[in-house]
Amino acid sequence: MQKGFALEEMVFTEGWKVVMQFLEDRMYHTWIDPRECETDDDFLRREYNLFYAREAAKELITDINELIAQAHELEDIRKGNGPESPMKI
Repeated sequence: MQKGFALEEMVFTEGWKVVMQFLEDRMYHTWIDPRECETDDDFLRREYNLFYAREAAKELITDINELIAQAHELEDIRKGNGPESPMKI
């Protein structure tokens, strides 16, 4: 829970906005220029590297957002505002 709230604080900083822009550029605005590749194997290697960099950026953003959401859910449960359990003891 503390990690989620720490990440939430980080998300509102100017530094995070720079990192987020970098990650979004990596995900949506990068491509391989085939003119720079000497062989088809070189092109494929670069394309695979770019694909995995995109996936890593997406996963990082998703993980951060999920941890923040989880921290809020746990805080709500701690305060008694969470979902009611279907099981009564």
